[in-house]
Amino acid sequence: MAPEQDNPQQGQPVLPDLPAFPGREEDVLFKIQMSVANFFYGYWKHAIGLFLVILAVVFVYGTWQNHVRDSQRAIQADVAQVTTTLRAGLKQSSQDPAMLKAQSAEGARRLVAVADAARGPGAVYAYLRAAMAWHIAEQPDQELETWKKAAARNAGGELGWAAVSGYAAALFDKGDVDTAISTLSTWGMANTGYEAQRALFEVAHYQDLAGRKDQAITAYQDFQTRFPASPLVGQATSNLNRLRGQG
Repeated sequence: MAPEQDNPQQGQPVLPDLPAFPGREEDVLFKIQMSVANFFYGYWKHAIGLFLVILAVVFVYGTWQNHVRDSQRAIQADVAQVTTTLRAGLKQSSQDPAMLKAQSAEGARRLVAVADAARGPGAVYAYLRAAMAWHIAEQPDQELETWKKAAARNAGGELGWAAVSGYAAALFDKGDVDTAISTLSTWGMANTGYEAQRALFEVAHYQDLAGRKDQAITAYQDFQTRFPASPLVGQATSNLNRLRGQG
């Protein structure tokens, strides 16, 4: 059954349904549709742009990392070449002290040249090997300067500790106890964990070796207070008791 329709009153003209007013409903609907489309288009446009930027950063970082890795490998290869030649020369000159020192000095110079031209941990490693070669050559001034260069690179971890502790030991051997202790203290304060513990224990130990009893006692006590669970605290306590027992 068809729905009932309103019948116009008799004599009233029947008017057709009016079309939508131009520039109103269609225009508003169109604008809404375009606004939504623009929003999503703009969103995805920015998202895609951001994604491309991230890809570019990752690519550049990866390329840089590869460059650094390749550079470090090249430094290691240079160091290995010099040290291999040095070992061979030292073996041949083992019965000639003068030639042994000359070979070591030449190897040290070459290693320093490699380190001076390098960056990163490879440079520090080359300086460490050069300092050892200077030590064999019995040239303490050059050895100290090389240790100083290694420490100045501010490497972290075991490599950094090797550089700093080697520099401090060379300073101590030269009689510059204050700078040696200052170097170790700076490293200890700038690091945490076992790295700091080793450095600050050596501060007390150097005071002890230098015959500075009161300063050594204070340093060992400070170490005990700061690092009660350190694996070095037993040695610190033993040294402290020895110093106190000296009267």
